[in-house]
Parts: sequence; structure tokens; C-alpha cells
Amino acid sequence: MKMSISFVTKTNMTGLKHNNRDLTEAEYQEPAHRHINQALSDDNIYIKRGNLKATYEELFGEALENYNAKQKRADRKITDYYQHVKKSKTLDLQREIVITVGKKEDWEKTYHERIKSCSRAIRGVY
Repeated sequence: MKMSISFVTKTNMTGLKHNNRDLTEAEYQEPAHRHINQALSDDNIYIKRGNLKATYEELFGEALENYNAKQKRADRKITDYYQHVKKSKTLDLQREIVITVGKKEDWEKTYHERIKSCSRAIRGVY
């Protein structure tokens, strides 16, 4: 079966509760979330999930310390890189990438076990 693959990237703040499916039953009933089949949410593939501020510290903490150590002027030091990027007009605080394989109709005809097998294969790459 041939299927298309599409990639969409977004730089504005995204709905993390929606993406992570951390919604209350009342929120699932809202128009923006009614399309979600909760029974299939366990099959979603998450490459990276976590607290964004903590991730910034993990990824950039040492580099920020090195940068600040080289600065002779106090006004050039960055105390909180997360806030620095958040306030920036040119940097993206986060970037969401959604990869879609096929259309909903393509997967409706496929056995659930095969879908899970594809999901495991993709998870193995990451």
C-alpha cells in the first residue's frame, strides 16, 4: 500500500496538554479535542517529552556558564537562557514537528496490530 508522508513544523507556542493528551474528560469534550480517539492515544509516538525549562537547563546550562565566564561586562551576561530566548523576537522557544504518514482512511483499513508494529519500528529509530 502506498502512502504519503507529510511534515509540518510550527514555531509558535503549541498546545502541550493537547499534544501530550493530558486532558480532563471535560476538555476532551471541547470542540478542539473531540476528534481525539482516546483509545488510540497510547500508540502516539513522542520523541521528546518533558518540562521545557528543565530541558533548556539540561541542553544549554554548561554552554551558558562558559559564555558568561568569558563576558567581561555584566550587562552581556545571560542569567536565564530560557527567558532570554522567550523574550527574543528572532529565536524560537520551541519547535513542534508533526509527521503524518498516510491519511486517516489509510489506517482505518489496517489491522491494529500492524499499526502497533509500525509504531514500534519508528520508536526504535529514536
